[in-house]
Amino acid sequence: MTSSQEKSTLFNDTKITYYQYHHTSHTNTTGQALIFIHGWTCSSTLWTAQSPLLTTYPSILIDLPGHGASSPPALPFSLELFARSILAVLEAENVKKAILIGHSMGGPVCTMFLRLFPSIVSGIIYIDSFFNLPQSRLNITDRQILRENLQNDEFFNSQVEALLSHGSKTTPEIKTMVKDVMFATSTYTRANATTTDVLPHLWRADEVFDIPALHVLGPMRKHFDHRWMYYLPRLETSLWEDFGHFPFLEDPVRFNDEVVEFLERHKLFG
Repeated sequence: MTSSQEKSTLFNDTKITYYQYHHTSHTNTTGQALIFIHGWTCSSTLWTAQSPLLTTYPSILIDLPGHGASSPPALPFSLELFARSILAVLEAENVKKAILIGHSMGGPVCTMFLRLFPSIVSGIIYIDSFFNLPQSRLNITDRQILRENLQNDEFFNSQVEALLSHGSKTTPEIKTMVKDVMFATSTYTRANATTTDVLPHLWRADEVFDIPALHVLGPMRKHFDHRWMYYLPRLETSLWEDFGHFPFLEDPVRFNDEVVEFLERHKLFG
């Protein structure tokens, strides 16, 4: 049997809410866990279709600062802020080894966590994500314009619709669910989460991480940044034709099975 518990911890006086899944038939003596990281203006509620994973492996779903039930941060948003808030959760739960699962913006967050705390990460599963946030290519003026535009509901809706327009598998029910979550996120978060200090740390040539990694992606992301392959040489890609930005919702059975296969093939839970 499996039960979940809503919990919280503090990072720089910001409340970080997370959901821990306890396995009454399994004692996790290794300190391992799957750590689910959502995307921009999303929350942990979108992982409900992953219940087969949550009932099989020790798992934690995290609401990043400013998202879901977590408080907005006192510091400016940044990938490092998000990564350090994840560390606060892992330390609160004594997680020694993590397999990170990051969707969209959650992918660069996972990568930043790996760069800051490499000894903790056993593997990463990216979902329709990117090497760097697209907004990191914008100059200061263009980021300010985007930040102002995102405060407008009509503009924000156009951005959400664009994310949901790819592929043929995104049903009206999925669109409604995703839009409800994204529009429930505060205007402050949606305008600032990817437009403030989004520039990543300068990559060093020796930052090469020998861990298994998988990228589940749709056609929108198939021309991804190949620098990824330099820094994560064991990165595998799984291209899902005709799928959109939320493959874990569009075909959860296929996604969950692919995660299990990846975990078992690389012996990430022992």
